[in-house]
Amino acid sequence: MPSVERTAYPRFSRSLTAQELSRFFTSTEEELAFARVEARGDRHQLCFLTLLKCFQRLHYFPALDQIPAAIVEHIREQAKIPKEALLEYEQPKIFYRHCRAIREYSGVQAYYGKQAHHIAVTAAYQAPQIMDQPSDMINSVIDELIEQHFELPAYSALQRIAERVNAVVQRRLFRSEEHTS
Repeated sequence: MPSVERTAYPRFSRSLTAQELSRFFTSTEEELAFARVEARGDRHQLCFLTLLKCFQRLHYFPALDQIPAAIVEHIREQAKIPKEALLEYEQPKIFYRHCRAIREYSGVQAYYGKQAHHIAVTAAYQAPQIMDQPSDMINSVIDELIEQHFELPAYSALQRIAERVNAVVQRRLFRSEEHTS
């Protein structure tokens, strides 16, 4: 299966320019107000705003320790959050509450459940009809999930879907070739 670099799976770029930081990671006044309502204190507001802006860019919630320092510092400065505020949650339930609020605000559903998985598998099955590269299949699934307003799952979940669908499609092709010869 293809590496994440060979697909359209959203990732942080290795070197962020000032223009990228400004364009993708600057909070609007509405977002700042939303953070003040949803998160109490500087630490939680920093976490909330960072998750919000990263989710808007990636379509999934990255691990906090995977977020580039330049993004955190840009959000901290722009939101006027003191340097003492750390990007960490002391309780997982606050992280999950923030994720739920961000999904709702963004109009995106969590990937969990049968509906999202069904959409992903259907998109993967339709991809081999016109594409033969696993990376194209994964890209098709990514596009469909985003279009249907679902959060993206971990890349490994997309790889598993592509592997299973590819195996089924290959078996069907092999069987149809057997019957025609």
